[in-house]
Amino acid sequence: MQYFAFEYLGVTAMEYLHLLPSLEVLLFNLITLNHCLKRKYTMLKTVIILFCVVIVFSVLPGLFIKTDMFDGSGKFSVFGFIYIIPLKFLYDENLERIFLSMCMSWTYTLGILAISMQAMFFLLTLGYDVQLIIIETALFAVTFVPFRKYAIPKYTYIFGNLYDFQKKQFRYLEVTIYFIFFMLLILHTVFLDSEEYLLQITVLMIVLVTNYLFCSIVYEVINGSLKISELEKTVSNDVLWSSFFVTLVAKKYRLATMLPFVPRMVCDSR
Repeated sequence: MQYFAFEYLGVTAMEYLHLLPSLEVLLFNLITLNHCLKRKYTMLKTVIILFCVVIVFSVLPGLFIKTDMFDGSGKFSVFGFIYIIPLKFLYDENLERIFLSMCMSWTYTLGILAISMQAMFFLLTLGYDVQLIIIETALFAVTFVPFRKYAIPKYTYIFGNLYDFQKKQFRYLEVTIYFIFFMLLILHTVFLDSEEYLLQITVLMIVLVTNYLFCSIVYEVINGSLKISELEKTVSNDVLWSSFFVTLVAKKYRLATMLPFVPRMVCDSR
């Protein structure tokens, strides 16, 4: 009887194993956004609320809705934008910045998922779901620390100073970030129906590297612009102080050149 109980639990667990890749992607998305956005509440309260939200928005639907919505294919990634509602409640940011942050962070996590699904077909020995979660977890383990160290600080800096740009420049940048994310999503969906796995992995890696280089260029441009603005303010202040001292010295010089004539004028008057 006990053997059959364990066997039943094993079968039940395998039935819901397809949820793990999507939940793992969601977990790393939320971790990344927590670094990019300004929290309203403590870390503990934020984690508890997000845990409840994940249960309601992802786990429960995954248990009762047909499995192909949560098979890790990413076809329904756009529905993840429903998380913008709790994120707006938990973070002190406007909707535009939250949406922009979601697209930038999801480009990384969706890229990992896409590469995992392509690489899985080279090593398909343990079953679809098991193989996918193993490869995806390995890729996150290898890449997330460098991503957090090098990419997330640039994201945070860009978001913190993005509005210093002119409105037209900001819109161009914003639209480019959206296009990169949706381009990756479309490529991932199209590649699922193709068997050129090595070529597709190469294309996905090029897209991810291009996205990082793009963010690095934007970071350098914003950083350079801010340094130029600070230098202009410093030069302006120096000019004002220099003008003040020149005027002060000129007045003292004029006063000093007039002093020798004062006694003579007094003597002559006498």
